[in-house]
Amino acid sequence: MPGISALLPQDHNRRWLALGNLVNMMGTGASLATLVVFLADVKGLSLALAASVLAAAGLMGILGAAPVGVLIDRSGPKSVAVVTELVCALAVLVLLAAPGTVWIIVALTVRQLSVTANTVARATVMGRMGDAEDRVALRAYQRAVTNVGFGAGTVLSAAAVAIGSTEALVAVMCLDAATFGFGALATARLRGTFRPGPRRADDSPGNRSAVLRDWRFVLLALLNAACSLNGVAASLGISFWVVFASDLPNWAVSASYAINTVLVVLLQVRFSRASSTVHGSATSLRSAGLLAGAFCLLLAFSGALTGWVVWLPFVVATVVITVSEMWQSAAGWTLSYEFADDRLLGKYQAAWHLTNDAVVKALGPLVVGLAVARGATGFVVLAAAFCLLALVTPAVVSTLERSRRVALVQS
Repeated sequence: MPGISALLPQDHNRRWLALGNLVNMMGTGASLATLVVFLADVKGLSLALAASVLAAAGLMGILGAAPVGVLIDRSGPKSVAVVTELVCALAVLVLLAAPGTVWIIVALTVRQLSVTANTVARATVMGRMGDAEDRVALRAYQRAVTNVGFGAGTVLSAAAVAIGSTEALVAVMCLDAATFGFGALATARLRGTFRPGPRRADDSPGNRSAVLRDWRFVLLALLNAACSLNGVAASLGISFWVVFASDLPNWAVSASYAINTVLVVLLQVRFSRASSTVHGSATSLRSAGLLAGAFCLLLAFSGALTGWVVWLPFVVATVVITVSEMWQSAAGWTLSYEFADDRLLGKYQAAWHLTNDAVVKALGPLVVGLAVARGATGFVVLAAAFCLLALVTPAVVSTLERSRRVALVQS
């Protein structure tokens, strides 16, 4: 443990936040990679039913981001984070004991809703733990920790799936429940009040749509969500291309994930430093978009390559899109805080999360899938879209920032 302890932050709150995230993501990585096998082999669900159940739970998770912001601003992000982690643990236990399909659906839906609420609550907690530069550095470090934990979890999952026994699969799900419990304990140890922010004078039951009326924030959230499609390109884009459009073996998909994980762990904090201001974030989004376009062009003109030669553009493309994703993520964190009203930070974080999930999870697979299906032409069109987005984003962000400053002066 001394080795792990030396890698954790010295600050009490940041240390426990990181430790809880590390352990929690180990369980999440293990369970997500095992869940389909568990539903099929242990619970006896068919492929169609398992896919439908997971899709329904995922949709509920996206929609659940909207009301949780109100709860966070009224009860405090720390309290919501602790409770939702405990609910996640309970939902996994219910899934293990579920006697039929209805209970499986209930358990998975509650788990996904709680995961979404916990994600928003933790983002709000980190938003209250420092100034702009500190918050971005903290989010960057937590993302690196997430990748370490998730990667370790997938290794455990691979071992369980390789064993293939019911006991091994059940053990992974029990681990998931236990790590959620540890995450709740770690979050509860955070010092400070983390109480709800100061109430707005107009925060009445009939006037809770302040975020939706903040057109600058809504427009920026939509713009960031569009930029976040580079994350879909980093995951599904490479996967689709390897399997359906290249001469590479299917295990190259795992290699791309491994490269991505290592780069994020090593470089995410460093790449986040350029995005500690609104201006820096706009520049990072531009760089991220241009790199995403370069990634698409690499894949567009590498599909016809065969043999060992195709590995070179594959590795370069993986590195390029990972750097793009790191810049975009850091910029999004800064903008989500800087354009938010601190008094309603929970609502703003919930709206940001909902917008991003709606675009990335609903449209992302369709957009990237169509690009792969169209071959080189599809990737060229997608590259042009990313580059166009990169060129207009700084101007849009600058205009919104000037408008926001004028509105603050006038208010």
